[in-house]
Amino acid sequence: MRGFNNINAYKDEQGEIVKIQLQKYTASYEKPELITSLDVVIGGEYVVKPENPLKLKHRDRIVTVHKFVEDHIGNPIKAAVKFKDNGRVGRVDVTDLAALEYKK
Repeated sequence: MRGFNNINAYKDEQGEIVKIQLQKYTASYEKPELITSLDVVIGGEYVVKPENPLKLKHRDRIVTVHKFVEDHIGNPIKAAVKFKDNGRVGRVDVTDLAALEYKK
Protein backbone atom coordinates (compact mmCIF):
# COMPACT_ATOMS: atom_id res chain seq x y z
CA MET A 1 0.00 0.00 0.00
CA ARG A 2 1.37 3.37 -0.96
CA GLY A 3 1.33 6.37 1.28
CA PHE A 4 3.18 9.47 2.27
CA ASN A 5 5.12 10.77 5.25
CA ASN A 6 4.85 14.02 7.17
CA ILE A 7 7.92 15.15 9.12
CA ASN A 8 7.79 17.96 11.69
CA ALA A 9 11.13 19.14 13.08
CA TYR A 10 11.61 20.83 16.45
CA LYS A 11 14.75 22.93 17.04
CA ASP A 12 16.45 24.25 20.17
CA GLU A 13 17.79 27.77 20.80
CA GLN A 14 20.98 27.09 18.79
CA GLY A 15 18.99 26.00 15.74
CA GLU A 16 19.84 22.29 16.05
CA ILE A 17 17.09 19.74 15.48
CA VAL A 18 16.43 17.91 18.76
CA LYS A 19 13.24 16.02 17.87
CA ILE A 20 11.20 15.10 14.84
CA GLN A 21 7.64 13.88 14.63
CA LEU A 22 7.23 11.29 11.89
CA GLN A 23 3.69 10.56 10.68
CA LYS A 24 2.90 7.92 8.05
CA TYR A 25 -0.37 8.13 6.10
CA THR A 26 -2.15 5.95 3.56
CA ALA A 27 -2.77 7.48 0.17
CA SER A 28 -6.42 7.50 -0.78
CA TYR A 29 -8.63 9.64 -2.96
CA GLU A 30 -11.13 10.45 -0.24
CA LYS A 31 -9.25 11.01 3.00
CA PRO A 32 -5.73 10.00 4.02
CA GLU A 33 -5.58 7.93 7.20
CA LEU A 34 -2.84 8.15 9.82
CA ILE A 35 -1.09 4.78 10.12
CA THR A 36 1.65 5.52 12.65
CA SER A 37 3.02 8.48 14.53
CA LEU A 38 6.51 8.37 16.03
CA ASP A 39 8.52 10.95 17.96
CA VAL A 40 12.22 10.52 17.18
CA VAL A 41 14.51 12.18 19.73
CA ILE A 42 18.27 12.42 19.99
CA GLY A 43 19.55 9.64 22.25
CA GLY A 44 16.53 7.42 21.64
CA GLU A 45 16.75 3.79 20.52
CA TYR A 46 14.88 2.67 17.39
CA VAL A 47 14.89 -0.18 14.91
CA VAL A 48 15.47 0.29 11.17
CA LYS A 49 12.40 -1.04 9.32
CA PRO A 50 12.15 0.26 5.72
CA GLU A 51 8.74 -0.08 4.04
CA ASN A 52 10.35 -1.00 0.73
CA PRO A 53 10.91 -4.80 0.78
CA LEU A 54 13.90 -4.45 -1.57
CA LYS A 55 15.73 -2.08 0.77
CA LEU A 56 17.78 -4.56 2.78
CA LYS A 57 20.63 -2.40 4.10
CA HIS A 58 20.50 -1.99 7.89
CA ARG A 59 17.13 -3.80 8.09
CA ASP A 60 16.14 -4.89 11.64
CA ARG A 61 19.19 -3.29 13.25
CA ILE A 62 18.82 -1.43 16.54
CA VAL A 63 20.25 2.09 16.50
CA THR A 64 20.73 5.09 18.78
CA VAL A 65 20.10 8.48 17.15
CA HIS A 66 22.97 10.98 17.54
CA LYS A 67 21.84 13.84 15.29
CA PHE A 68 19.71 14.68 12.28
CA VAL A 69 21.12 15.55 8.86
CA GLU A 70 19.26 18.26 6.92
CA ASP A 71 18.92 18.77 3.19
CA HIS A 72 19.66 22.08 1.44
CA ILE A 73 16.39 23.69 2.60
CA GLY A 74 16.57 22.51 6.21
CA ASN A 75 14.35 19.42 6.23
CA PRO A 76 15.65 16.43 8.21
CA ILE A 77 16.08 13.57 5.74
CA LYS A 78 18.65 11.34 7.45
CA ALA A 79 19.64 10.48 10.99
CA ALA A 80 23.23 9.94 12.09
CA VAL A 81 23.05 6.81 14.22
CA LYS A 82 25.21 4.39 16.18
CA PHE A 83 24.45 0.72 15.61
CA LYS A 84 24.02 -1.34 18.80
CA ASP A 85 25.32 -4.61 17.35
CA ASN A 86 28.83 -3.46 16.41
CA GLY A 87 29.15 0.12 17.71
CA ARG A 88 29.78 1.69 14.30
CA VAL A 89 28.19 4.92 13.16
CA GLY A 90 26.21 5.50 9.99
CA ARG A 91 23.25 7.26 8.44
CA VAL A 92 19.73 6.01 7.80
CA ASP A 93 16.64 7.64 6.35
CA VAL A 94 14.40 9.04 9.08
CA THR A 95 11.38 7.46 7.41
CA ASP A 96 12.97 4.00 7.92
CA LEU A 97 13.00 4.32 11.73
CA ALA A 98 10.37 2.50 13.78
CA ALA A 99 9.62 2.15 17.48
CA LEU A 100 11.65 -0.46 19.29
CA GLU A 101 9.44 -3.18 20.75
CA TYR A 102 10.95 -5.02 23.70
CA LYS A 103 10.20 -8.71 24.16
CA LYS A 104 9.25 -9.89 27.63
